[in-house]
Amino acid sequence: MTEQTPQQVACPELLDLKELATYFAQAKVDDQNLLEQLDKFLVTATKINQGLQEYEENHNKVAVIAGEINQLRQSLRNEEQMRNFFVQQERSRFYNECLKPNLDKLTATLDSSEEKFAHDENLKANFDGIALILKSFEDNLIGLGLHQKPEAPEAEAVENTATEEKAE
Repeated sequence: MTEQTPQQVACPELLDLKELATYFAQAKVDDQNLLEQLDKFLVTATKINQGLQEYEENHNKVAVIAGEINQLRQSLRNEEQMRNFFVQQERSRFYNECLKPNLDKLTATLDSSEEKFAHDENLKANFDGIALILKSFEDNLIGLGLHQKPEAPEAEAVENTATEEKAE
């Protein structure tokens, strides 16, 4: 293994500690050199402790920031849910107060006028065009989630017949 310089090591103080451990492992230790080595050890230990304190402080800051981010995410989710709720309420209100009554009125007018247009081919074609436009409009509203198809009485009668046959 090659010897690493302090610039190549993530924590150069560990190299200092290794050097000190090697020194203290020697059999001969003189007093003057011992004082210098102990002084180096104290400086190195202080640097390591400061590094650990900084690490803990940074870790705590990151934890606080992560908590704030999670709170913001939850707040955004809650706001989005509330927004979707209010949008759905407004869609429902708009449909019930504006669209549905006018669609019902227009459908009733078309249904009552159908017999008037039956005798003339051109008027009947115009009437059929208007009916198709109304149907297309209703289909678009269904696609937007603003309208529901009215249940056909024929489909209901078929379901009732099928239910009666199963019961027998």
